[in-house]
Amino acid sequence: MRPGTTSGGVEFTNGRAGTALSSLSKSTSSAALFLTSQANGGGGGGRNRPGTGAAGGSAEADVNGANDAGTVNVMAIATGGNGALAEFGGAKGGDGGDATANAGATTTGAGHGISVTANARGGSVGFAVTSSETIGLDGGDATATATGRAAGNSTVGVSAVANGGVTGGPAAIGGLSGGGTAKANAIGSNAGSAAVNVNTIANGGNRSAQANGIGGAPGSAMAMSEGTGGGAVNSTATARGGTTQTRGGGAALAHATATGASGTARATAISGTALGTQFVTGVTANASAQVGSTSDAESRAAMGGAAPAASLAEGLQAAAFATATPNGGSGLFGLITLATAYPSNGAGTSHINEASVSFDLDLNLLPGPEDLLLGMRETPQISGFDSLRFRANLGGGSAEVDQTFSSVAAALAFFGTGPLSLGNTSAFSSASPLDFTLDITLVSHTIGDAFRVDLAFGNPSAVPLPSAVWLAGSAVLSLLGCYRRRQIS
Repeated sequence: MRPGTTSGGVEFTNGRAGTALSSLSKSTSSAALFLTSQANGGGGGGRNRPGTGAAGGSAEADVNGANDAGTVNVMAIATGGNGALAEFGGAKGGDGGDATANAGATTTGAGHGISVTANARGGSVGFAVTSSETIGLDGGDATATATGRAAGNSTVGVSAVANGGVTGGPAAIGGLSGGGTAKANAIGSNAGSAAVNVNTIANGGNRSAQANGIGGAPGSAMAMSEGTGGGAVNSTATARGGTTQTRGGGAALAHATATGASGTARATAISGTALGTQFVTGVTANASAQVGSTSDAESRAAMGGAAPAASLAEGLQAAAFATATPNGGSGLFGLITLATAYPSNGAGTSHINEASVSFDLDLNLLPGPEDLLLGMRETPQISGFDSLRFRANLGGGSAEVDQTFSSVAAALAFFGTGPLSLGNTSAFSSASPLDFTLDITLVSHTIGDAFRVDLAFGNPSAVPLPSAVWLAGSAVLSLLGCYRRRQIS
């Protein structure tokens, strides 16, 4: 472990926080190998005069282990130093230090298991001690990378966790500070039928709820995981954007790939919440693909900005994209893409793939009661399936749409070209948050089977109601008080 030194408190000239680098590598022929590398960046100290305090020191921890006769267990831990505190006299806090953790391991022979962990945490921005100071600019970025490869039939477990540095403080009055970005990447593989488990978690840095003023953006998050083996392979990626009270939460992207005889590729993206500022306070997207060959799952969630192109879902076995208040559009509360597909190298066995999104709604932030609609952005892309289930729910109760289709023609007839009425918000209490969820589940066994739907969620000014509606030959279907379950063949 190599800790960085701390910058002293200064009046006019900053000291420099120490950077930290820890690197460890070993190859052996033994029953077991254990290695840990840890690095902690130095703190920025304090600033008690006008000007910007010292940034926290960066930290990098690297570890690599190889064993041709036994197991390997390695861990890399990196923590960026915190920025200088803004103590007196209109000082400005320092940035948080970046953190990078890299961990890798290899084994040969059967029964030589691998465990790899990389953990990186960006330093926090130096916050203000009193209301006459401001916070610094950015929380430290965090990058965690973990790789484990077994050349024989051995279990493999690989994990990477990255946490962006936070910003803000109990007395901060402004500044353009933002949370640190987080990137986690993990790869695991073996040459046999033993289990492979790969997991990544990335959390963008929060912009503190106590920090006032316009502030900077909370940190974005990206998690990527990949697992390969001949047996059960589970690959899970979770990304969560940073949270704020003063502007949209951080964006999140999660992608999971798994190649094996069984298992699951699962991707979850959670936007940072935007509390107290807009009707949609947060978005979650989930994609889950069954493994029997190679399966890819991807989720994207964001508060504001342009929605991702629907074409990005092509080639994925499960995809869920959700963007709240895209480009700040009045009355347009969300754009959604849900897609599932049978893998291009599938062996003909049945797969179950699922994609879903959830919007968190705060009725107190609407100017008054509004009708909510769910409309088609374009005709659904359907090439085939054994069965397809579509569900929609507003409020988490029993009032919902739950439709199952066994033919492409039936699905197309249901979706049509017009929007679905979700009812009026006056039917719900504003005392607690309201959830709006959409979910599709595709069962298929044929290469080429796929389904994709692109939707818009909003009020009638953004999602106009044409004469044609989703359910041909019927009135607009309201989710409120109208509960339908029917099998369409």
